[in-house]
Amino acid sequence: MSKRYLSIASSNGGNGIFGYSAGNPQLKFLVSNNGMLQSQELRFQGTFKRVKNNNPTTPTTNETDKTKDLNVDAFVGIQSVIQNLEISSRQYSNRSLESIQNYPRLVGNFMSSLHSKSGLDTQMYHEQGSKGYGFDTLNEESHLDGTNAKTKYSSAGQKIAQRVPYCAIKGIPFDLRLVCGMFMSNDIDLEALGGLAITLNLAPNENVIYGADASAYHYIIENPRLVVPVLSKTENEQMALMQNPNPQMNFLSFTSFYNTINSTDQQVVH
Repeated sequence: MSKRYLSIASSNGGNGIFGYSAGNPQLKFLVSNNGMLQSQELRFQGTFKRVKNNNPTTPTTNETDKTKDLNVDAFVGIQSVIQNLEISSRQYSNRSLESIQNYPRLVGNFMSSLHSKSGLDTQMYHEQGSKGYGFDTLNEESHLDGTNAKTKYSSAGQKIAQRVPYCAIKGIPFDLRLVCGMFMSNDIDLEALGGLAITLNLAPNENVIYGADASAYHYIIENPRLVVPVLSKTENEQMALMQNPNPQMNFLSFTSFYNTINSTDQQVVH
């Protein structure tokens, strides 16, 4: 059994720049119908930038001034650029397998509940640029009142610390795990589903960037790609599909509508 990592560009790539008000506001990734998808390792990668409005000479230059009041949610981070996520089968009339309409709300619930402050400071900070708020030790607790703004544990200091990586000249690279039920399930037989189409609709600028200076800026995503780990099938798995070409599949899925998030088990029968 061999394992491959596929780097898949958006099928509606255009010039490689995506955004709600600049570039294409939708990304669509098409995964072929070969092998077993290791869904829990799938990642969405690219570079995130905050760009000044109405600046035709440097339309893709990231803002590097740390004093600008430009902020991204401390728990959701760069995940906030995704407004809606839909996963569908490519073969069976593009049948929708999972659709999440309020994606940042789902991610915010996950990140604040499942990760400690130290976890946000390390893994999540590097993956999606989110540090959260709070402290790791009791010695840091006294700084939370904000009386000493020079310490990184004050409310003002934590806000600046959250902002720092976004001010890099080349923007901030990200490596996001797509939070959805299907990608928290077991390995997915891509041949049985006829391949997957993963659609990401991007969020409005004001849902991603906030602060006193936010109205003068918009965000863009450069060179987005989906990294898809695929295992080749064993002979026994291939024989099983030949003997049963219409298998049953079970997986977890999330559905969201306004302020309600539900989790259900889905069953697909061809």
